[in-house]
Amino acid sequence: MKNRFLQLSMVALTAGSLLFASCSKEESSSSTPADTGIAVSETNTSVINKYTGSRCGPCGSWGWDMAIELIDYSPKACYVGTFSQNFVAEEFITPTATAWDDELGVTGYPTFAVNHVLQLDRTSGVNVTSEKAKCKAAIDAHAAAAVQANVGFKTSWTQDAEGFWTVAVDSRTKFFKDNSGDYYVGCYLLEDKAIGKQSGHTPSVGVEHHHVLRQAFEGLNYGYLAASDPKAGKTIDKKYTMILPKNYVKENIEILFVIWKKNGSKYTFVNASTDQK
Repeated sequence: MKNRFLQLSMVALTAGSLLFASCSKEESSSSTPADTGIAVSETNTSVINKYTGSRCGPCGSWGWDMAIELIDYSPKACYVGTFSQNFVAEEFITPTATAWDDELGVTGYPTFAVNHVLQLDRTSGVNVTSEKAKCKAAIDAHAAAAVQANVGFKTSWTQDAEGFWTVAVDSRTKFFKDNSGDYYVGCYLLEDKAIGKQSGHTPSVGVEHHHVLRQAFEGLNYGYLAASDPKAGKTIDKKYTMILPKNYVKENIEILFVIWKKNGSKYTFVNASTDQK
């Protein structure tokens, strides 16, 4: 088992992830149907991304306070601490965060996005009050909109004799409306209370970061192609697995699903589902 974990870790390191090993696409049992008892709620949930860096002073001051306030806006939205490869980067960098950052064209940190759309008011400096209001308005609008599709899921854990945890996620995607185009479903692993440095905080190490994006399952930044031109009532089942280091606190692990619609080479947000606490 230990050798298997080390092999998977080398794959994850190649992809730019330092802490997690993800099963290959073949090992993830993508053809195995999910539990048919999984319910899919006809609700909309937003995703708040804070594009940030641990060497960024504003990220640890007003950006930190704004994040805490937006986190409290649940259950309409979930929060994702998103650490891309940028000029203030040091901790928690992932290829997925970098891909999202690049697609949105983020140029300053922190930057907040809701549902993969930047929420900026920076004509003369950063208008924090305005940006916060923009985020909340985008969340409220999505909550009130017609639900196109959603994901239901259940998570199970097993631990081997050497202490390594395996998390398995059975999912069901359901479309509630007739839709045209290509729809992708991404599954992501988050860690709450992730310990790391943050400029503007004392001590410089040992700060708890909130709901940090750690890895995309199967290494897919926007997930897999789930359906093309889906009709109302269509469902797709999929199972994911990932092996974690044995010293990982599983109670701090969270799962996030995002449904994306691909438009040319770009992806637009459709809906999200999470077990974020």
